[in-house]
Amino acid sequence: MEFSDLIHPDDREMINDNGTIKEGFSELSNVFQVRLIRKDDEVRHIEFSVRNLTYNGENAILGVARDITILKKLEEEQRRIEKLDSLGLLAGGIAHDFNNFLTTIMGNISLARTMVEPGSDLYEILTSSEHAASKASNLPRQLLTFSRGEDPVKAHVSISRLLRDSADFALSGSNVTAEYSIVDHLKQVTVDGEQIGQVFSNIVINAQQAMPNGGRVFISAENILLGEDNPVAIPEGQYIMITIKDDGYGIERNHLNKVFDPFFSTKQSGTGLGLATSYSIIRKHRGHIKVETEVGKGSIFTIYLPADISSKTGDTHEPGPEKLSGGKILVMDDQELVRETAMTMLQRLGYEVDGVANGSEAIEKYKTGMNMSESYDAVILDLTIPNGMGGIETMEELLKIDPNVTAIVSSGYSNAPVMANYSKYGFAGVMIKPYSISQVSDLLRSIFGE
Repeated sequence: MEFSDLIHPDDREMINDNGTIKEGFSELSNVFQVRLIRKDDEVRHIEFSVRNLTYNGENAILGVARDITILKKLEEEQRRIEKLDSLGLLAGGIAHDFNNFLTTIMGNISLARTMVEPGSDLYEILTSSEHAASKASNLPRQLLTFSRGEDPVKAHVSISRLLRDSADFALSGSNVTAEYSIVDHLKQVTVDGEQIGQVFSNIVINAQQAMPNGGRVFISAENILLGEDNPVAIPEGQYIMITIKDDGYGIERNHLNKVFDPFFSTKQSGTGLGLATSYSIIRKHRGHIKVETEVGKGSIFTIYLPADISSKTGDTHEPGPEKLSGGKILVMDDQELVRETAMTMLQRLGYEVDGVANGSEAIEKYKTGMNMSESYDAVILDLTIPNGMGGIETMEELLKIDPNVTAIVSSGYSNAPVMANYSKYGFAGVMIKPYSISQVSDLLRSIFGE
């Protein structure tokens, strides 16, 4: 067998007939790297060290080959991670301002939706626009989630609504339809709705791409009790089990154990981040995700999320922005448009609302309210105030004034540690920008127990 027959066709031009490196292809004449093709057609990266010598009185060549395939893969992965880190820095830089703008857009759309007849053409247009604005906010966040390992910002979430919204939006405009089988009275879960919605979207988009000629995605959700010896090897307890099944081609067996690997993709245009990000998110929620597949018959993704057994109420299909019992709320945000939008939402929900631009004004307003026996039932504090007192500093001062203050932290930069661990800073909840009137209503209802 000729030595050159081992060499990858694209690398053969750099090798002499005697197995040495041609001039100009390496800084060192006797050390070079090439790709070899194994008997099973697998490509391996090899570093060769070759030199001439005399062996038993004859001219000979001594070659030492070192398999550096793993090293090459690590180097490539590191380069990709560095690129992703750069994108993450960029995403973090624009997230705050970007989501401030989206808060005004999404907030006003959700307000307008409450003023029109459900089922009308205008209602459907506004609903679609609100979903689009919500998904737009996920663009910087998806990069942050994967590149920096963003912690979940957990709250009570309607899984049935999240499933339907995520799947319907992912399939909009395609030739693939979704069929749902969601049991009534699903147990509640406490999750990061944006992250879990991202998981659902990623899987549904994969299913849609696996059926270029059209088809159906079957989506189900049910309560399940797992014992100690459960087959998915997660802690025993009560879970929500979500399955997403497609009629696509399926996944080749030799690819099955790689589908959750970072940067692995069988699509030319794929980034290899969708399922890797999904796996990371589910693990951080103490859940589990698995895939079953058969070539020619499609794939089934199954997700287990821990149920919130402390909650007495079940999941609802479409909670709306119902009017609450009222009260007085103070909103602090340096962006006037965002502040006015939040105030309008709260007024629509039945609250009396005041607004301020920074922490100093918020503290004075709060003091005045207490002195006049007109205390605020809650304050909503923007996390970042350029050249002013932000949410954390303001909260520290408010706790000195009133240890029982009910405060909510709000930000368009969800990667901040306080957003995932808000209770450690004394906050009762979080509002991630952009938010809709339904999300504001749900949060206040959970805080005040209404």
